[in-house]
Amino acid sequence: MSKDDTAEVLSIEGREVRVTHPNKPYFSRQTKLSKLDLVHYYMSVAPGALQGIRDR
Repeated sequence: MSKDDTAEVLSIEGREVRVTHPNKPYFSRQTKLSKLDLVHYYMSVAPGALQGIRDR
């Protein structure tokens, strides 16, 4: 694994989640989002998203 491909380990709700290839680009080159950026976004919107789908 190259230095850019080292896994990132996140602690989420008491669990360790391993994100492989965290610097992998996602979407288009103009957007410049990495896989880890997307994970952080999902974590930031998760409380509201989960509240919105509760009791479905």
